[in-house]
Amino acid sequence: MLDTLATYQATVVNATTDRKNNFLTINMGESDGIQPDMGVVGGQGLIGVVYQTTAHYALVLPIVNMMSTISCRIRGCEYLGNLRWDGKDSRFAMLEDVPRHADFKKGDLVETSGYSTMFPAGILAGEIVDIFDSSDGLSYELKVELAVDFGRVHDVIVLPLHAVPELNVLQDRIKKLEDKRD
Repeated sequence: MLDTLATYQATVVNATTDRKNNFLTINMGESDGIQPDMGVVGGQGLIGVVYQTTAHYALVLPIVNMMSTISCRIRGCEYLGNLRWDGKDSRFAMLEDVPRHADFKKGDLVETSGYSTMFPAGILAGEIVDIFDSSDGLSYELKVELAVDFGRVHDVIVLPLHAVPELNVLQDRIKKLEDKRD
């Protein structure tokens, strides 16, 4: 799943879990090759994304920050949703916008979808513990017990950005095509 030769091992030197916008600080930064938008994982699973860097440190936006949104899917059935935290309990997040026709159940695992340059598909985010209708009734919202205990995060792995230049070339081509149509 992860190419361990291309990753960076870091240690959390500061963390919060009692705020609506929590952050982690790790002991690696720009001089070590760390850049904003790199994914961060731990031994149990998904942690978050590098938000800002200095020469020797990086600030990580964890799942348990209300600004965080990570594309995830339900393992086995491949239906997608956005994993977001509601600012309450750091043990849980919500997988939003899951289609009503999706086939899943409590106990199913939620993992990264691979629909980003930050995370490959298949990194564990957590387990479905409850199911709700969305406020508009058009989709489901799934309560997910997070795989990572954010009160105990110590060692992390920072993932390199994959294929960003190549994806940027394609996105620029699409934008030029759209501009020609307008």
